Amino acid sequence: MTGQEISELHCSRCHVVDDDKPFTGISSTPSFSLMVNRLSNWEDRFNTFFARRPHPAFLILEGSENPLVKEPATVPIELRLNDVEKIVEFARTLKNDETYE
Repeated sequence: MTGQEISELHCSRCHVVDDDKPFTGISSTPSFSLMVNRLSNWEDRFNTFFARRPHPAFLILEGSENPLVKEPATVPIELRLNDVEKIVEFARTLKNDETYE
C-alpha cells in the first residue's frame, strides 16, 4: 500500500487526508494539508503521531508494546513502522511553498 492509501484507509477516520474529499474526518481534527503547511514541526509530529494523544488509545504499532490497557471504544488500527514512513512520505507531497510558524 502507498502512504496515501494507508492514510485514506486509517487516518481519514479523524483527519481530512485528501483536500478533494473535505467531508471525511472529524471537524475538530486538523487536516493533513493544514498540519504540513502550517506547523513548522509537522514532520516530527507525523513521525511520532502513534505516541501522541489520542492515537495510543486506538493504535497498535507492530513491534512495540501494546499501550491499550482496556478495550478501545473503536476498532484498533494496526500499523507497521514502514507504514508510518509511507504516511510521512505522502505528507511531504502535500507541502506548499509557503511555510507558517
